[in-house]
Order: sequence, then structure tokens, then C-alpha cells
Amino acid sequence: MERDIDGRSLGIGVLLGVVAGVAAGLLFAPQSGRETREKIGERFHEIKEKVGEMRGKVKERFSGAGCDAGEAETD
Repeated sequence: MERDIDGRSLGIGVLLGVVAGVAAGLLFAPQSGRETREKIGERFHEIKEKVGEMRGKVKERFSGAGCDAGEAETD
């Protein structure tokens, strides 16, 4: 039995995997609690920026695809 995986589900899964991996790596690193919290905060902001960039690219790609499809129908 096959299940279809859409792009959104895949993206969410990848994002959750990255966050879990980063968190596990930071939590098991031999550092003080303060250093660990600082690194988690830094990584969170980095990931947040990357997600925003990816979202913009995906939005741009799909909005462009929608325009192209609409133009093809009117020709």
C-alpha cells in the first residue's frame, strides 16, 4: 500500500528532523548549560532565517507556475 507524500509534508518532516538533530547534538555536547542555551538560541535563529528563505523561494516558484498555467489556458 503506497501513500502519496506531498511537498509540504516532506518539508515539515525534513524541518523536524533537522531541529531534532541539532537539539540532540547540542544537548549531548560537553558544555555548560549557559553555553548550550546560547547555542540553541543561535541555531534557532539560523533555522528560522533559512525556513523564511525557503518559504519565499517556494512561494515564488509556485506563484510563477500559477501564472504560467493561467497564461497557457488563455492562449
